Amino acid sequence: MSSPLSFRATAITDIGLVRRQNEDRFICDSSRILFGVADGVGGLPGGAHAAQSAIRSIEEAFPAEGLSQAQDWRPLMESANTSVVAKGHQVGSHLGIASTLTIGTLAGNNLLIAHIGDSRCLLHRAGVTSCITTDHSAENEAKLDTSKPTPPAKWRLALARCLGQQDDLNPDFIAHPLLPADRILFATDGITRIAGEEEIFACLNAEKPPAEGLADLIDLIHERGAPDNATAVLVEILPSSDD
Repeated sequence: MSSPLSFRATAITDIGLVRRQNEDRFICDSSRILFGVADGVGGLPGGAHAAQSAIRSIEEAFPAEGLSQAQDWRPLMESANTSVVAKGHQVGSHLGIASTLTIGTLAGNNLLIAHIGDSRCLLHRAGVTSCITTDHSAENEAKLDTSKPTPPAKWRLALARCLGQQDDLNPDFIAHPLLPADRILFATDGITRIAGEEEIFACLNAEKPPAEGLADLIDLIHERGAPDNATAVLVEILPSSDD
């Protein structure tokens, strides 16, 4: 299903100042209205393989007619998970490989999101920033399920859900209404753990060309040490012709 909203989109990825390789991947396909980021899980081998497998699977499976509701993402996410698991077997990792995936498309006046892990989708509207997604961290999972013990401080940000799992996948599917002049950012945690949400959109000033704003954001991350790969996809819903 196509969107009546006009938009423009751009993306950036950066290895950072510490990591030896970039294990983030992104998709920014305006013709297919498909946007998102994947972050190979640190601490496991083959993070880049995992993120690439996730993105490639979505690209290959995404229907030409688009999606009509958020739940339509389910078979695509299951296929992406299968691809990541299979790639883990192929590269011979006895630990498996894993990736986050936060991906979206436009349908009508809605943003349809599939999300697993701790990459994020942020929305900036009328000067206010909000996070549409919820990190699937051990800490947040314990808050949702009070039968689970609160994790020790050093594990509170550890992922509880990601692609590459053999058991129940359980991603989130979200439909969020959009308005003209909204700005949407898909970002890996190499950005969101380093800069606050308001700081991020201060860099992405609407008066700047989008590519320039993303470059300024990466400059900010570098100023703070850039300890991780940093990747972002910015989608700007254009003002209506009546404005």
